[in-house]
Amino acid sequence: MSHRRAKAKSDSALHECTFDDGDMEYAVASQTKTPAKVDVEDVDYVFPPALARPLVWSSAAPAVPITISLGRAAKDARAVTFAILGCVLIATSVVHWREPRWSSARRVIDYLAVLACLTYGTYLSTTVPTRFGQIWWVGMSFVAVVFILNESAFYLELRDVPNVPEAVDAKAFWTRRRVYARTVRAHFFCVHLAASFIASFVAYGLGIVE
Repeated sequence: MSHRRAKAKSDSALHECTFDDGDMEYAVASQTKTPAKVDVEDVDYVFPPALARPLVWSSAAPAVPITISLGRAAKDARAVTFAILGCVLIATSVVHWREPRWSSARRVIDYLAVLACLTYGTYLSTTVPTRFGQIWWVGMSFVAVVFILNESAFYLELRDVPNVPEAVDAKAFWTRRRVYARTVRAHFFCVHLAASFIASFVAYGLGIVE
């Protein structure tokens, strides 16, 4: 008795057929492939944590004005308060940007820390020599404008772009990656680093008595 074996492959199944020439009986064995699991991006992330990593590093930028303020006027209550708020800001920023989620309480706390530092820094800008106060007002106005424009562009560009894996929609996936990268860069340089640089002038001014 002779046998013939044939195999047919498709995307969904592998079929193996055995034919018996004598009585024309045949058996069909099928083995269905299980589609590979596709990981869907967590839609609650502001940015994927890996892409937000530079913002974790730049969260330490307030250490510069903190050091300057304590070095210039360690016994001044203004400098001590400024340093304490700066340390709180570093902590909340690092915790938030390690895993930046829209609905996280850590995000709200970080915003509150930023608001507290801006409020106190604005107050300090009125107590230091005028030239340092002016740098604060002009500089922080620039930071605020960049922040608003950056966030607005982020929302508008991604509003109608689905958050899906590359295997589902490569164009949408890489569009989001491009916007994420640009937004992170702008926040890194124009918010974290620039704001700390500007705050350093006020911190320096704390040590000047006129």
